[in-house]
Amino acid sequence: MRDLVKDFPNQIKHALVTSKEMRITEPENDIFNIVVAGLGGSGIGANVVSSIIRDEVKLPITVVKAYDLPNFVDHQTLVICSSFSGNTEETLSIYHQAKDADAKVVAITSGGQLEMMANDNGDDLAILPNQIQSPRANIGYSVIQLLHVLEAYNFISDSFKIELENVITLLNHNQSNIQQRAVDLARTYHTKVPIFYSGDRFHPIVIRNQQQINENGKHFCHVNVFPEFNHNELVGWVNPADMYENSVTTIFHSEFDHARVKMRMDICKDIFAKKGSEVIEIHAKGASFLEQAFYIIHLFDWVSVELAVFNGVDPVPVEVIDFLKNSLKNA
Repeated sequence: MRDLVKDFPNQIKHALVTSKEMRITEPENDIFNIVVAGLGGSGIGANVVSSIIRDEVKLPITVVKAYDLPNFVDHQTLVICSSFSGNTEETLSIYHQAKDADAKVVAITSGGQLEMMANDNGDDLAILPNQIQSPRANIGYSVIQLLHVLEAYNFISDSFKIELENVITLLNHNQSNIQQRAVDLARTYHTKVPIFYSGDRFHPIVIRNQQQINENGKHFCHVNVFPEFNHNELVGWVNPADMYENSVTTIFHSEFDHARVKMRMDICKDIFAKKGSEVIEIHAKGASFLEQAFYIIHLFDWVSVELAVFNGVDPVPVEVIDFLKNSLKNA
């Protein structure tokens, strides 16, 4: 996993090339809404993209991480089914429902049943490289393929390509500092409960951080978002007191945060500290939102593998997920 994290800038470079090879056809009907279906490592890419393109796409985008499509899906809906393996049962369920609803369907996958059905039915198709047998390590491919799909349907411009080139430069230039910061953060999180808070637009990126801490570090992590948690969870910062005293609260800052959210962050960090939690502030680097998102993703991918070292675990296996999947197959 360490080598995969280290190679992330090269993954972005490779994804920019391979993403050009896709089968895209003109929709027969006007598209009025977009649904992206995906779970785990395939699903979080959709959430990240929805934040990246929020200021550009004028159509509503719904990310589905379940078995069923929303009732509004019809022949004027673009349904993007994203599954790295091509065998994710929830996403396959969505695919069948999308076909029944006469939606415009595109599959993003490295193979499996999803590729087979897309080919059999003549659906649009974007193929992910399958050399890395770990969906969570393919976040670059997942995000960039999805951006290319949206560009191919003329929902976004190609400006993201320049921003991705800037991401590669940013990450390569800051690589040594990123790795050292990751070691320091992992050491701080070790034996404690990490609590992550961010503004709403950065929320998918912080969720990605949580997932990496969970899967690679085999470590519990909690996430919530400004300003919503100020209306409920903040009141819970009372009991159990020893949990908060054994936590590390990380506040993620971005230039794209709302001005009032920035004020809330400044007020709340003092509240957390008074409750006994160690408070860390992370400032995203980069000129664009895409650059800042990938900077934080890369930093915390490193944090997750360094935390695995401190926890004395192998970051690659996910036995409990494998057990769950096998149990479902036999049910």
